[in-house]
Amino acid sequence: MIKFRILNYAVLIIAALCILAATLFGMMLFVEYSNPEILLSTTMVFAKILLLAISLSFIKQACGMFLRHGYFNTKSARYLTVGGYTLAASALTTLIPNMFYISDITRERASYFLIEVIYDITVLLVGLALLGVSDIVKKGINIKLENDLTI
Repeated sequence: MIKFRILNYAVLIIAALCILAATLFGMMLFVEYSNPEILLSTTMVFAKILLLAISLSFIKQACGMFLRHGYFNTKSARYLTVGGYTLAASALTTLIPNMFYISDITRERASYFLIEVIYDITVLLVGLALLGVSDIVKKGINIKLENDLTI
C-alpha cells in the first residue's frame, strides 16, 4: 500500500502543476487574443492541460479508493475508466491537429514535433492501459463477490 500512497501524492503534485500551467495558458489566451495562429495553438494546449488535470484528479481518487477500500471496488473502477478516457482525450487534442500540419513542419521544428508526437502517443497508450486496468478491477470485483458467496 505504500506504493499507492506515493502514487497518490505524486499525482496530487502533478495535478497541481497542471492547474498552474492551465492558469498560465489561460492568461496567455487573454493576452494573445489578437493573433489567430497563437490563439489556436494556445487554446489546444490549454485544453490538453485541462484534460490532463481532470484525468489526474480521477486517477488520484482511484488511488484513494484503493487505499481506503482495497483494490476491488466499483468506485475505483469507475474513476479509472473516466481517468483513462480523459487521458486519451488529452493526448488526442494535440495529436490529431499535429497530423494535419505534418507537411508544414520545418527542419528546425522536426525534432520538437517528433518529441510531441511521441509524448502524445505515450499518453494515449497510458490512457488505454488505464481502461484495461479498470476492466481487470471490474473482473476482480465479480470474482470477489463470487468468492464471498461461497462457504
